[in-house]
Amino acid sequence: PFIVPEPYNKIYDPADGTTFRRAANWQAEAQSHPYLAYELGQQQRANFRPGAEGKVRDWGDDNFRRIRALYYGMISEVDAQLGRIWQAVKAADAWDDTIIVLTSDHAEMMGDHFMLGKGGFFDGSFHIPLIIRDPRRRKAAGASVDRFTEAVDIAPTLLDLLGEVFPPHLDGQSLKPFLDAGEPDNWREAAHWEFDFRSVAD
Repeated sequence: PFIVPEPYNKIYDPADGTTFRRAANWQAEAQSHPYLAYELGQQQRANFRPGAEGKVRDWGDDNFRRIRALYYGMISEVDAQLGRIWQAVKAADAWDDTIIVLTSDHAEMMGDHFMLGKGGFFDGSFHIPLIIRDPRRRKAAGASVDRFTEAVDIAPTLLDLLGEVFPPHLDGQSLKPFLDAGEPDNWREAAHWEFDFRSVAD
C-alpha cells in the first residue's frame, strides 16, 4: 500500500510530475497485448489503497497523481533513513572500509499504462537503480553506466571486489570493470524478464 508518514506524505505536489505513459484509455491499452488485458482486469484498488473498491484501471488522473506523490514521499523517507545509516557508518570510522550497494527488487508503474505495482513488461516495472560505492575505486565515482545489468550481477561483483573467486554456477557477471571506468568483454546486449504466469493459471 502507498502509505508514508508525515512529513513525507505532503512534500510533493500531485500536480507535479511527468505525463503518464499510456494509451488514450485503458481499453486501448488492453488491446496492445493479451497479458496486459488480463492484468488490467485483475488489479484491485484495495491492494494499493486500503479500503478502496473497484479496479485500478478506472481511477482518474487525480488519483494516480496523488499516489505518485505519495510514492515520491516514500522514496524521500528511504533517502532520509539511508542518511542516518551513512552517518552511523562514518561515526564508526568505517566509511572508507565499507562497500555500499543500493538497489531494489522491482520498480513501480505509478499509473503508466493504467497500472500500479510491479507487474508487466514495461520499463516502469523493472528499470531499477543500482548504485555501487567502493571507496577504493574512485576513477568512476559519480559516473553513470548505460548498460544492461541484472540483480544476479551483485553477488559476483561483491566477491570480485573482495578478491574472492566466485563459483562458476553463478548466472551474473562482475561489474568491477565498470567501477574501474572500463567495460567488461562481451557484455550482455539484453536483460531478462521472467514471469511464470501462476496468477493466470489460477
